[in-house]
Amino acid sequence: MKFDDAAVGKQARIESQALYKSDIDASWTPIQPLSRQFQAGRGQSSQVIRKQFPVRQSTAKTIHRCQGDTLDQVVVDLTSKRKEPHSHYVALSRVKTLSGLFILNLNTDKIHVSENVKCEMAELRSTRKLTLAVHQPYLHSDTCFHIGFLNVRSLHRHIDCIRKDQFITACDVNLFCESRTSAADRPEYYQLSDFSCVLYPDTSVNSNRSHYGLGLCL
Repeated sequence: MKFDDAAVGKQARIESQALYKSDIDASWTPIQPLSRQFQAGRGQSSQVIRKQFPVRQSTAKTIHRCQGDTLDQVVVDLTSKRKEPHSHYVALSRVKTLSGLFILNLNTDKIHVSENVKCEMAELRSTRKLTLAVHQPYLHSDTCFHIGFLNVRSLHRHIDCIRKDQFITACDVNLFCESRTSAADRPEYYQLSDFSCVLYPDTSVNSNRSHYGLGLCL
């Protein structure tokens, strides 16, 4: 079998070098049958041996079977005679980007939301609605001094998002751990409006961008 991704089956190809002949493409991956033995019947007295190839057909699967999948591209065929609650949501939310989604036979009459879900959402929005417990520094008095501490897991990657976050920009001092900054970085790259930025990159390892480091804006 030849997979679209060359990394799939790489170890199997390495372990099966003896199978490759001059007329066999080296990019093909051998799929060996697997055997499983289990007991069945009343009293578990019968022995059953099942042999099958460990390959799952991926060109098509049901919506229920694809729950939990994250796919780069998917063609969704929504031809259905059933009005299954939330099945359209499951089908259309498996793909990473909108450009990777292709829809066939969308039957809008079959899009259905469970009545139990409607009732639950209505209660959450009314009788069980909670007050916001998140501290909002931009709504409080100037007499308060606000310090923000955030694990950013790469200040280098998320600096544009941080500049647009009103929670962060309303604080007087911000500290960003796991900044993944490098000693070669220019502090002005991380500049926030009305803040001075000081970087403390991790210099204990050879990696240019280790998982650690601290950014200080005040």
